[in-house]
Amino acid sequence: NQPLPSADSLHEIGTLTKEEIMSLPKAQQVAEFHILIPTFLPEGYELLDVTVVYGNSETSNDIILNYSNQLTIQQIAGAEDIGNTLIIDNEDTNVETISINGEKASLLTFKDSTSRLIFNQAKTKIIINGSLPGDELISIGESMK
Repeated sequence: NQPLPSADSLHEIGTLTKEEIMSLPKAQQVAEFHILIPTFLPEGYELLDVTVVYGNSETSNDIILNYSNQLTIQQIAGAEDIGNTLIIDNEDTNVETISINGEKASLLTFKDSTSRLIFNQAKTKIIINGSLPGDELISIGESMK
């Protein structure tokens, strides 16, 4: 049995992901895909900034649009094949299968009055989270351009 290396002998090689917060125009320059923007937002919601998640390159296929009032819209390009497997507490969560622009979507409504809408559009997985009723998230999702 080899002894475990001491903490002093361990070196950090680099993290797998790094995040950077920036404006939407700057985010679009580093994104590997066209960032979809909702044309509908409930009153009082505005885009604050964009979190860009980098993998192992200078470009990103994972961005999060950060809006006021804790609304987020995450977009992961090329991830439409990734399963929508989520571990959730069914007693506290209502899950509905709906359609967004002809694509199957999952609408989750949590006990704490937050909702999450997950669907695919333009080869991009879109996850909208917010303290809004599900029909508002659906309207936002259907307006993504």
